This record gives sequence, C-alpha cells and structure tokens, in this order.
Amino acid sequence: MSQEIRYHKVSVILLNYNGEKLAPLWESLFNIDYDNYEIIFVDNGSIDGSLNHFRKLQAKYSHIDTKVVKIPKNVGYSKANNYGKQRATGKYIVLLSNDIEVTPDWMKNMIQAFEMHPKLAIAQSNLHYLYDRKMRDYQCNNIDVLGFCHVAPLEEEVEEVFYSEGAVMFIRRSVLNEVGGLFDKDNFMFEEDIDLCWRVRLRGYKVGVVKSSIAYHARGGTVPGVVMKTDPFYVHLTTRNKIATYFKNFGTKNLIKYLPLVISVAFAKGLWLIAKGKLDGGLATFRGVGAFLKRLRKNFSKRIFHQSLRKVPDSEALNMVFPIGYAILGGLQAMTKVRKEWVKK
Repeated sequence: MSQEIRYHKVSVILLNYNGEKLAPLWESLFNIDYDNYEIIFVDNGSIDGSLNHFRKLQAKYSHIDTKVVKIPKNVGYSKANNYGKQRATGKYIVLLSNDIEVTPDWMKNMIQAFEMHPKLAIAQSNLHYLYDRKMRDYQCNNIDVLGFCHVAPLEEEVEEVFYSEGAVMFIRRSVLNEVGGLFDKDNFMFEEDIDLCWRVRLRGYKVGVVKSSIAYHARGGTVPGVVMKTDPFYVHLTTRNKIATYFKNFGTKNLIKYLPLVISVAFAKGLWLIAKGKLDGGLATFRGVGAFLKRLRKNFSKRIFHQSLRKVPDSEALNMVFPIGYAILGGLQAMTKVRKEWVKK
C-alpha cells in the first residue's frame, strides 16, 4: 500500500475474562506504530489477577490513552463488548480477544486498507498461530447455507469474506449507526460476529481480511475448542444463536428454503452426540432449538428490523455463502474434527 496513512483515532476494546496467563501478550498493544488510539480494557467478571496486570501496563505506558471498564460478573461476550463500545470515541473500533499479540504495523496497515476501500465496513486481521508463527491460524471467514464455517483463501491484500471473527475485528464506526449498533445482547456469546457482518452486508457494505495486518492468536485462551463442541452450555448457545441468526437475516425466499434444513441439522447433531455417548450435549442441542422457538416473537421483531436495513437482495448479500454441497462437506469435516478433539481429550 502506497497511500499516505491518516491517523484517524482508533478505539481498541480489549475484552478479558480470567486472562492472567495471557497478560504478557497485551504489552504488544502498547508498542504499535500508530499515533492516535485508545485502549479500553473490559474486564468481564474476572476473578484472577488479570486486571492488576493491565493496571501495571497502564502505569508503565502512561502516555497511552487507556480506560478500564470493570464488570462485576461475566455478562457474556456480546454484552461486554457493547459496554466497551459505549466508551469508545474513535472513528474505528477494534474488538480484540485477550489471547492476541499484535505486530507493530498491525493497526496502521489495517486503517490504510479502510481508507483505500470506502465500502469496507468490517475487516479482520491476518491471524497466525502464536506458537507457530509461520502458520496461518485456522480461521473460518465464510459460511454455507446450513451454517457450517469454511476457511477462506487469502490471495488478495484485502480478501472479501462473509464475516470477520470477533478475535480481531476492525469496524468502521459510522456503519454501526446504520445497522442498529454492535452485537445482539441476547446472544451472550457465539454467532454474534456472523450476525453483525450479515447486517452490514445487507446494507451493501463489504467485509474482508487484510493480509498485511498481522496478529498472532493463541486460540482457545478463554474457551478451549473441545468445550465449544461438546459442553452442554456452549452447545445450547451455538444452536440457539445460529438458528436465530439465520432467521433474522435471510430474505423470505431463502428463509423458507433453508431454515427448516438448519433446524434439521441441529436435531441431527443432537442425535449424533447422543449416539456417541454425549447425552448432555445432545439434549442441550434440542434445548437450543426450543430456546429459539420460545423467543420466536422477540426474534420476529428483530427480523423485521434486520430486513428493514436491507439495501441489497440476498443474491448480493450472500455472494460469499457456499451452496448445499459445501454444507454437506462442512458437516462431515465438523464431525471429524470433533472426534479428533475427543481423542485428544
């Protein structure tokens, strides 16, 4: 990128939950090559010493503008980030997980990409594994019609994708005013990044991954991968939130076509978990479907709002969504991945 960088103010929301062991990574955020940013440390009900670690960084780098939002109890990923957003003053907002280490030009390269691409509303950094820095992190940025996630290639400097993972998400603040704010607070956690990016795409904006904005991801710093796949609490949330996300954002024709299939996949997942001896996880899947139905009136109101945002048809908003063939492949890959994690555990 050759364009001269304009140092618009950037607000970084560093979300933390019991991240004391990850605190050494946060110092990288205080040593970036950018002249105009603030760090908003949102402590989401931690009971370890992580907040004290951040306080030490505040004292050490007192020239950096910092704020602390202390939440007495864990209110979930969605609501905690919403609290951080309320304190943000920048033109751009960054959502940053506590298991990320950034590079010196991480922010500068990203903001330059935004300035060069006016239709880019949300973008993710190019994530690499923290413990194997030459290897790209297994980040999924595209989905299929049944809700399985797929890895996107990274061939262009700004690679268009369907959604940005919440681990490192840069957002053009002005767009949030158009789509009703940041995250659906009812999600607690999971699927909120897809929901936000879908709303943004319905407005005709783009979502991308910026190749030169590099960060390193410990992945699983707060929630281990195997827990997300089998723990009843998380299975319940992913099931409920995924169905709600599709319900709110699909156009009528695609809603009728695909929502019954999405729900059927959820039931199939529940039966499969039970057959594999994961009774609690399987039952949690069914409860997730029930929780969606219990909130149907509320979800319908949200659907009306989401559809009112629409400036483009589904054919344009969903141009990065893979068809049914990829969905079948995605389901098989997900089953294989879970089985491998069970073996490791």
